[in-house]
Amino acid sequence: MYPLKYCTCYSEELRKKKEKSISKQVFSESEELDKLTKQYSKRTFACYENAELEIVKTSSIALKKIKYHIVTVNINESTNRKPGRPSNKASAEVFELCYSEQINSQMDNEALEKNLLSQSMFVLCSNDLEIEAEIILKEYKTQGQIEKKFQLLKSPPLVNSFVFKFSKEN
Repeated sequence: MYPLKYCTCYSEELRKKKEKSISKQVFSESEELDKLTKQYSKRTFACYENAELEIVKTSSIALKKIKYHIVTVNINESTNRKPGRPSNKASAEVFELCYSEQINSQMDNEALEKNLLSQSMFVLCSNDLEIEAEIILKEYKTQGQIEKKFQLLKSPPLVNSFVFKFSKEN
């Protein structure tokens, strides 16, 4: 293995590009959270333990992909009237307890900024240990111009003018 010199570069232009893509990810993530909120708020559970199990299941599967939001899941306790005609007996229960999940989400600006900062950086390396970081970056930027010149040399109209067709003679 050969020793290498690394330099980390931060780019404002790259940051602008990444801001657009990350904002799309944040928007789709918030839509997904809204969908999950609607889905799980409709479900009711007869006991508290089942509601807790569902929270664990939700957190491990559905909320695992969430990066840019802080999500809290709470259990709401509510009383619902039992269906049917009320009994004439005074001791009969008219209400039953129900438990449901409530998902609350909030933007995590710290995680968003941290990810944006890491996405706006790139690493360059060189096997010349004496070279400075500015020179590595300068060489990297000029490399694109050289590649464009090679593409011009490889272009089909230019290459076709040098290709000769020989006739087969017996």
